[in-house]
Amino acid sequence: MPKKKKVKSGKNRGKRLKTSRKKKTVLEAKIDKFCADEEKYADFLKRSNLWIKCHAEQIKSLLHLTAHYSDFNFTYDDFKAAVLSLNCPFTKFEIDVITRLLDKNKNGFIEYQDLTCSLTKLSLEDGTLKGLNIERIAKSDRGSVICKFNCLNCMNIHESPLHFEQLVPLNTFTEGLVNIIRHKTLLWLPKISIFLSVNAESESELLPELMLSDYDIKSGAKYDAPKLDLFYKPTGQILSSDHYTVELFDTVETLQSDPVLWSKLVTENIKFQETSSHNVQLLANIDSSINPFT
Repeated sequence: MPKKKKVKSGKNRGKRLKTSRKKKTVLEAKIDKFCADEEKYADFLKRSNLWIKCHAEQIKSLLHLTAHYSDFNFTYDDFKAAVLSLNCPFTKFEIDVITRLLDKNKNGFIEYQDLTCSLTKLSLEDGTLKGLNIERIAKSDRGSVICKFNCLNCMNIHESPLHFEQLVPLNTFTEGLVNIIRHKTLLWLPKISIFLSVNAESESELLPELMLSDYDIKSGAKYDAPKLDLFYKPTGQILSSDHYTVELFDTVETLQSDPVLWSKLVTENIKFQETSSHNVQLLANIDSSINPFT
């Protein structure tokens, strides 16, 4: 008898589907491990933030000379070459981390405008840091200092009311210090710059979006906080003399020694501009047939 042929079962045997997982590169795995220690990583972000902000213009100048792609963006290699030529305090691996954070679009290029972005903010958007964790780190108590605010415009006036002291937490942003000055002195000039040095060198200026804790400043408990001298300079732009019936530029030196008077003057100038612009607009809207000035 001929052998019976085996009939395959009609049941579909389940086949295990192969899932394609993208294997991480050695560098990506190393970056993940580096970011795992959140406090250490947050400290690295603060240090790199400070350095890039201080050298942003130099980096841009070098990139405009050496970048070969476009006027809007540049490659990873261009950026690495620029920061290495400035003797940056980071290892090549740390530069790789910074480079990938600055590439917001993840397309291998960095835009010039992104050089001014906070690396901490970019890291949150990138998902490297979780919002709750970085918030906990930012809000943690890092001690306090007694800030002695000295107005550089009237340093020769020992008893000036614009010199004052206040207990300040070390995790206070530069913008918060400016608000303290405005509240205490009623100075409302367009800009108030704060420095760690009485000579007001650019490298000693406190930068926006950074805390006092981002600098090498010793702190202590509220009842035993060390003192810290800060020097601030209120500045404003005086309009040209064409806007006034009296020459103003002869009195600029006098005004600089009296920031309160300077503040009031600039405020009045702004009000004058707004009022004048409003009045001109009203006149322009009046029909020429009933306009007595035509």
